[in-house]
Amino acid sequence: MRPILGYACQVWHSGLTVAQSDTLESVQKRALRIIIYADGINSDYQILLIIAGIDTLKDRREVLCERFLRDMFYLLAQYFIIYFLIAVIMTLLAA
Repeated sequence: MRPILGYACQVWHSGLTVAQSDTLESVQKRALRIIIYADGINSDYQILLIIAGIDTLKDRREVLCERFLRDMFYLLAQYFIIYFLIAVIMTLLAA
């Protein structure tokens, strides 16, 4: 369920309204109540998250977006370092 609810969240996470985010969260909340069989007094969402050992979907989307940006900056930095080194080598060879 979580992979489907978080698919490509790096693209659409920032465009979600609060209502849309709450709707997505309600799907996970409902699934947790079914899986953990918590219709009783202990069905608080935060408790269910702790029992399941998972984060809210919003927190998960934010972590995935941060990881995506960090990886992109890392790749860009590597690209520019290689580009710079090639430019230096080409300059030295031309001299």
